[in-house]
Amino acid sequence: MLALNDHLLKGWPAVPGWLSGKLSDFAGLFYFPLLLTALANSLASLGGWVRGRPPPARYPLTRGQLLLAILATAFPFVAIKLSVAAAGLLTLFADLLDGGARRPVADPTDLLALVMLPLAYLHGRRFVEKGPSDQ
Repeated sequence: MLALNDHLLKGWPAVPGWLSGKLSDFAGLFYFPLLLTALANSLASLGGWVRGRPPPARYPLTRGQLLLAILATAFPFVAIKLSVAAAGLLTLFADLLDGGARRPVADPTDLLALVMLPLAYLHGRRFVEKGPSDQ
C-alpha cells in the first residue's frame, strides 16, 4: 500500500494530497516497527559473521524487541505531528539523506494513524519466539 501510494497515488489529480498523506501515515506506522525488528535481526546476524562465527539459523523476535520498535516508531511520529520544530528537524535530516524528497508536516490529525501500531504489534506477535512462559 505504501509503495502504491507513494509512487502512483501521490501527485495524481484524482487523489487529494491529504488522502495520500494519511494513507502514507497509516501504512508506514504498520510496517515501520516490523522493518526495525528485521533490520535489528539482520545486523545481529551480520555481527556473528564479523566475529568469525556463523550466526544461528534465525534470531528470535522477542516481545520486548517488538515493543521497543513500536515505541521507537511512535515517539518520533508524535513529536513530528505535534511540533513544527520537530518536523523541521526531520526535514533537515531528510535533506541530508535523500535531498528532502519527503517533507514531514506537523499535523495533529495524522495522529489517527497511531491505531496501526496495535495492529503492527498483533501481526509481529506471530513471529515472536515462544519462551517457557509463553507455552
